[in-house]
Amino acid sequence: MSDFKKHNWFAVGASALVLIATLAAGSKFEVSLILSVAVYLGANFPDLDTASTPSKWAARFALVSSAYFIYVEEPIYGLIVCMIYISPKVSKHRGWTHKFSTPVLITATVLIIFREYTLIAVAFSVGLLAHYALDRLNPFEFKNWI
Repeated sequence: MSDFKKHNWFAVGASALVLIATLAAGSKFEVSLILSVAVYLGANFPDLDTASTPSKWAARFALVSSAYFIYVEEPIYGLIVCMIYISPKVSKHRGWTHKFSTPVLITATVLIIFREYTLIAVAFSVGLLAHYALDRLNPFEFKNWI
């Protein structure tokens, strides 16, 4: 099974667990769904730095969601989506998107700039950490994590 398929199925499982756990804890369905999607996206984010299937799907998502944000007159969110999609491409594969400092920096940045979205950033970072854990289970040596 390709790494993408492993990561994708792992992301599906992790996001389903988050959905179930947050609903069981009494969260509203909408909040649970958003957090679940954030975990899923975070788990696949590190591989957007390649010309992979997830990267192609993310490009479509970025295009559609940016058009939506422009349509509802919130272009700043469209710009943020595009920046998130483009950001992994400024590095080599297993570059900054595969470092343990990345979830900390993402969460801290969101906390400082967009405080109300901190929980979403934490969920996204949980997805990143899940991706790293799965990479660690692969048989190759994984260097340069920090």
